Amino acid sequence: YLAHARRRVDIDGGTSTRLNAEITSSSDVSGFAVGLTAGGLERVVYRVGQSSGTGDHELWSVPATGSSASAIRISRGMVSGGAVDDYFQISPNGNRVLYLADATDNGSFDLYSVAIAGGSSTQLNGALAGADGVERDFLIRPDSSSASYRSDEGLDTLIERSSVPSPYADRSPDH
Repeated sequence: YLAHARRRVDIDGGTSTRLNAEITSSSDVSGFAVGLTAGGLERVVYRVGQSSGTGDHELWSVPATGSSASAIRISRGMVSGGAVDDYFQISPNGNRVLYLADATDNGSFDLYSVAIAGGSSTQLNGALAGADGVERDFLIRPDSSSASYRSDEGLDTLIERSSVPSPYADRSPDH
């Protein structure tokens, strides 16, 4: 029985509040990050394993002071067997979440960006030459102006570092 939940409680005591949306008994909340948005609001981003038995995972976002009723799925839809990787980051300015997912090709992970409060996910990397995908070491600049990542976009098995400028829009990566 795996139904773990992400909860919030004041450190001086009190009643805890469940942050994640209702999950089934065969699902699990794993991984989380807390970001402070430009408006000064804290949001918690967490990863939930689905009950389909395939290991599918999605990203959710909720205000840190809110209730589970305000939780929203922020990762894009996935192909059968696709999932969000457990390596994701909130941009330093708190506006975006960058994550890896094999959303379009099961087993080949692309880098995506989505607003922390929800919206459409944007694929940041270009077309991949092989099945290696984007590596799990992408970085976001401290000023949130760009992200860099390693992938095999040019030649299969040749991993190169690329960067994508803000605002994380659909653009060809600079090599």
